[in-house]
Amino acid sequence: MHVRLIDLKREYELCMILSEKAKLSNDVYALAFAYTFISDFYLASKKNKDCIRYLERARKLCESTEYTELLARIYNFYGMYYNSNYEEIKALEAYLKSMEAAEKCQNLTLMLSAYNNIATCFELKRNYTEAIHYYKKCYELLQSMEKNSAYSKAIVLSNLCNCEYRLKDAAALCAYFSRFKDLDRQSFEESMNLLYLFCKLMYLRLHEAVSVQAVMEELLQAYREFYTIILTIEDTDMEDNSSGLTAALELYRTKERQVSLEKENEQLERLMNIDDLTNIYNRRCFNEDITATDLQKEKIVAVAMLDNFKEYNDIYGHQMGDQALVKIGRCMKQYEKKGEIQFYRYGGDEFSAIFIGQSEESVRKTMAALTHDIREQKIPHKGSRTAQILTLSFGYAFSPQDRKSVV
Repeated sequence: MHVRLIDLKREYELCMILSEKAKLSNDVYALAFAYTFISDFYLASKKNKDCIRYLERARKLCESTEYTELLARIYNFYGMYYNSNYEEIKALEAYLKSMEAAEKCQNLTLMLSAYNNIATCFELKRNYTEAIHYYKKCYELLQSMEKNSAYSKAIVLSNLCNCEYRLKDAAALCAYFSRFKDLDRQSFEESMNLLYLFCKLMYLRLHEAVSVQAVMEELLQAYREFYTIILTIEDTDMEDNSSGLTAALELYRTKERQVSLEKENEQLERLMNIDDLTNIYNRRCFNEDITATDLQKEKIVAVAMLDNFKEYNDIYGHQMGDQALVKIGRCMKQYEKKGEIQFYRYGGDEFSAIFIGQSEESVRKTMAALTHDIREQKIPHKGSRTAQILTLSFGYAFSPQDRKSVV
């Protein structure tokens, strides 16, 4: 995803296109991938309700098909979501699951992210011992990677130095501080040098170097804001209370996962058949239902189209168009009856409906009522050639019981 977090609107549009193509081609991985990064879009846009909705869809798809690498990303986004809602224990549990999945598929980048996020959870709760454990795993992993990772190592070493400083362990702090010398000096950026100086100041302060005390205090104050922003350290007077996180960690390590395969398959099938915007069934489902429905009963098929919807998107933009489609879907859902009336989104502005065992008069009244309800939404459409609001046109065809062909 080259546009990720650079062009959020484009990221969203590409993912929505991918999700529709995935459903038509029955590509479960592509659908899970699309849902994952749609949730990423909503997370970056601070729309948490939409974010968790798509995360749930992506998770169900991946858990039922064992797309482990993608699952690691999904749980990482879960952790970020819970952190944004200040649900720290749930965030930790999500990061632990991300770690498990990343280790299973041996994706080093995702493993690094999981270790660092878990460590940060504990550091923010001042459980520095647990934080050090996971920061050390980060550093060891960086040491094993061939690509130049000097900046990442500098950040991890700074975190380790800070935790040891908080624990007043001068020997351990000195050991991590000395490893800055092993970093590639040619790749030393200004921010890396600031991290180095900050760790040096912590080292001097812990060793009570009297000769530099005055300078040290001044520099510590100057770099404190920088260190807080870069390393995301909570530096407030709070009690050392990490029992909840530790309990969650132990619970996660011991509990057994129990997943019903039958239930997961049902959820997967439903996800593949639902249109994301309108929340009604999609074209894939229509293609199946049109042939699978009991042909012994009279079947009437209705088709409908939003009037001048292309002009609506041109004037108001695709995001407003999406919001309009959501309202249209809600209107259609009100008329659905299981086994009797079912609506489908067939294309961009095209819809269809299958009526089973309904009279022609009943179908006509239902569709007329639907078009009235959509008019009552009063969605402005100054580009419409039929009205100044968004409207729907429809038609229908039926096959009486004495006919074999289906229109």
